[in-house]
Amino acid sequence: MKAKTITPALLVIFFLSFTTVIFGQNKSNTDQEALNLLLITHLINENINDKPNKPYLGEMTLKNGDVIEGNFSLNNPIGENYVVIHFMENESKIYPVDTIDEVLLYKTDETNFDTVFKSVKQEKTLLREVYNKNNEVAIYDTAIRPFNNTLSGEVYIKEKEELKATWFFWTSGPKHDLLRYIRNKDGIRYKRKDFESLEDLFKKV
Repeated sequence: MKAKTITPALLVIFFLSFTTVIFGQNKSNTDQEALNLLLITHLINENINDKPNKPYLGEMTLKNGDVIEGNFSLNNPIGENYVVIHFMENESKIYPVDTIDEVLLYKTDETNFDTVFKSVKQEKTLLREVYNKNNEVAIYDTAIRPFNNTLSGEVYIKEKEELKATWFFWTSGPKHDLLRYIRNKDGIRYKRKDFESLEDLFKKV
């Protein structure tokens, strides 16, 4: 039992010994050491995986207007909060989600266009934007990778600045949650075959 606890801790300490951890601001050496220790403590206490989420190439816009390019690993948990890790050649920097406006991941071999992840309302994680109609209606999910025409995790609808969760206990997946939301909204018992693509489903929201 002890080995399972000690091993992640050693891996985290080893990882941090080769990286610089910065929480979106310039810190003194004393503050930096305190932050490093705090991060290690959180990682050990929460017993999360010793590997961060997969990074993707893109650019991040902070709430102060700074734009940063590079490889980003999204929505990594630290305690009750989440961070984005910016990987560089010789170091890594960590940014709390509440300091970030959005992250844009560039298109890949599996995707046709760039994917935007946004800081929305009081959500602790960045949400992946899968549809936006003139900023009046937007659809998000909780995936952490570029959009490849598949919904993942939980789906949220933003209408008139109100964010609505579509998750339902008796769900068969995020697409079904979205379909159920549309049924309730229109009062019509739509069937899956009524929508040939996700785009058709999005337009009905």
